Amino acid sequence: MTPVADTSAKSTKVNLLIATTRSRSAVPGEMFNGERARPRHSPISPCPSHRNTVRKEGEVAWPKRLPSNPATDFATVKADDLNIDEAKRWLSASVRKSPDHSVLVFIHGFNNRFEDSVYRFAQIVEDSGVHSAPVL
Repeated sequence: MTPVADTSAKSTKVNLLIATTRSRSAVPGEMFNGERARPRHSPISPCPSHRNTVRKEGEVAWPKRLPSNPATDFATVKADDLNIDEAKRWLSASVRKSPDHSVLVFIHGFNNRFEDSVYRFAQIVEDSGVHSAPVL
């Protein structure tokens, strides 16, 4: 989940707000581990997915190698840590942009890797065409 530069004109982007109590990981490319920490708010902005022929709807295009290629795979191109006030501003702005001022909250299942949850939610948001503010 190390952010990479997005130089592909084909990629689409899903801007997610992620609220987690997981601890930061010391492993390169892994944002969080399974241990608990103080609450953290992070947008993963964006996790590209593609409506063209790169992948089928409902399928996550996992990177074939690292670093990820935003033209063919899901990739993180930005990841910022936000304090609670910044997270509230992001959420407020995203809700105002939503046609029905709604939020879509995705709570991942037990024993899921952080990366799986992020990319699966980005895939759900992209494929469904939902316009709600996405929060993981």
